[in-house]
Amino acid sequence: MRRIAIAGAGQAGLQLALGLLAAGGYEVTVVSARTPGQLRGGPVLSTQAMFGPALRIERAAGLDL
Repeated sequence: MRRIAIAGAGQAGLQLALGLLAAGGYEVTVVSARTPGQLRGGPVLSTQAMFGPALRIERAAGLDL
């Protein structure tokens, strides 16, 4: 079994970890500055998930580019 460490629990790091686990044959460790509880209960930090609300704020401010 291969052992893999992934630095960062953002969108890319977590997707990579899940993909390796699904493929099998990997022991995956994700290293993050946030605790598991903070990751589960904290705000979404991915810009893809916040794109809609950000567009609404920008449009309301007259920044409809």
